[in-house]
Amino acid sequence: MLFLKRTLPLIITFCTGIIMIMAFFSGPAFPTINSLERVFPKWIQVILSFTMVLGAISLLKINLTK
Repeated sequence: MLFLKRTLPLIITFCTGIIMIMAFFSGPAFPTINSLERVFPKWIQVILSFTMVLGAISLLKINLTK
């Protein structure tokens, strides 16, 4: 259970960060990696919006019960 809560998100974050760093410093040499540089920020915005809504609902649920 600890793997799903701590290790897996760290692995995903590390891999995403490495890909973004490679895309930033590679230039036009690797077009596949550069296309990921355009796609990742869009996905990050979608995931961020869902987590903000989920966090707000969780906060309201905890505070309204108290």
